[in-house]
Amino acid sequence: MMEDKKENSQKWVRGITYLWAFPMGFIIILAMLFHLFG
Repeated sequence: MMEDKKENSQKWVRGITYLWAFPMGFIIILAMLFHLFG
């Protein structure tokens, strides 16, 4: 039971990390493009 809970929480952490990482990377790329062409 405890093992299942641990796996589930790891899945949540990974999902949250992806949700944070994708927009942040996108914003950084946009900022770099604006810096190059702006």
